[in-house]
Amino acid sequence: MLARADRAILAGQRNAALVLLGFATVARVAEVVALDLADVAEAEHGYDVTVYRK
Repeated sequence: MLARADRAILAGQRNAALVLLGFATVARVAEVVALDLADVAEAEHGYDVTVYRK
């Protein structure tokens, strides 16, 4: 999926970031879709992401 994302455009960068975030957090599609900007915080080591699970 990442190989097909056109990262030269903003939408492709967004799509690649969402795929990588979902993989890194072992999140389902519904959990990734439910994320808000407030759920992501920049930290010293990268980003802290709060994923809400049912």
